[in-house]
Amino acid sequence: MRRARKQKPVLFGGTFLRLLVGSHNRKFSAHEDLLCARSAFFKQRFQPVRKDISGECAVCLHELEMTDTEYCKTCGQNFHVSCIKDWMKINHACPTCRTLWRRLSDLRTSTLDQLDPDGFEVYVQWLYSNQIPQYNRAADDRVVRLLKAHIVGVAIEDTDFLHAVRCETIETAIKARSQARITYAVVDFTYKNTNGPCPLRRFICDLYALPGCPESLKDSGNV
Repeated sequence: MRRARKQKPVLFGGTFLRLLVGSHNRKFSAHEDLLCARSAFFKQRFQPVRKDISGECAVCLHELEMTDTEYCKTCGQNFHVSCIKDWMKINHACPTCRTLWRRLSDLRTSTLDQLDPDGFEVYVQWLYSNQIPQYNRAADDRVVRLLKAHIVGVAIEDTDFLHAVRCETIETAIKARSQARITYAVVDFTYKNTNGPCPLRRFICDLYALPGCPESLKDSGNV
């Protein structure tokens, strides 16, 4: 039985990112707060100073709510969106650090040419649906798509996504075994797109052999 993982709150926020992914700048769009809440890579890239959303709002002194916050771009302190809007009517400085409140554009563009666009497409769909999308492809082609997604997950440092991709990869491999098991081409792709000994190589070699109970593979090579 697949072990359920506790879902994190969905943070949309008001800022939308236009992301140009891969060498050909394939276009994607996603909410900045959602990306940064899930991924350490995006948190460091887009919201490096933002503090954890916990404790009290410095304006109203009530508990902060995960899905209704804005933060100071200078000190990183979080506030209720409604509270900071009311505060700005009388004072344009941050309630905490007293520097002039800075607001970034609600639509920004960023280039991510180091990421694979096919793998990133899987990630964006998973972000909003909490499910790995289904593709009508042969087993090997589907696994390669999932491996691309796994490589993206490692790069952006999202362990929940990696777990989801691995579970989906295992299920695909198990279904393929009754027809034609995953071929050497999948192993070859893995080795050509990773460096040195790594969890993904060990994981895909285990799937290629499919020894023992499939459930035991889900935690192989923890990341």
